[in-house]
Amino acid sequence: MGTRVVEILLSSVVIFIAGFVLWPPRDTIWQWWTVIAEGPERGLIALVVLIGLSAATGLGLSTVGDVRPSSLLTGGILTFIAGMTLISLIISPDSPSHFLLYGFILGLVFLGAAIGYVVSSINKSQSSNRTGSA
Repeated sequence: MGTRVVEILLSSVVIFIAGFVLWPPRDTIWQWWTVIAEGPERGLIALVVLIGLSAATGLGLSTVGDVRPSSLLTGGILTFIAGMTLISLIISPDSPSHFLLYGFILGLVFLGAAIGYVVSSINKSQSSNRTGSA
């Protein structure tokens, strides 16, 4: 039980930090998404970076952090609920777009974790096949 709680806490903290860095809720010096208005080329680059970093977060949690998918899902959902509550209480946004933006980031984190889980499962099955046939 202790390992699962640690995995959920690790997932929650990493996903919260990733969400804050990838899409800061207030005016900061790294509001990189302002380049989207500068033209479609820069907007595409910004979107590719967002997708790549979000998926890499999930990939890292599932492979390097060895976090189980169920723990990552639980931690991600708890983080989403906590983050959206904080944004609603502290910032009082005019529109609910933050739900979509952070939901998109969270979905990409889950996608990266799923890819990492599949890759590590394939690697484990291939290594067990090699040791079984030797």
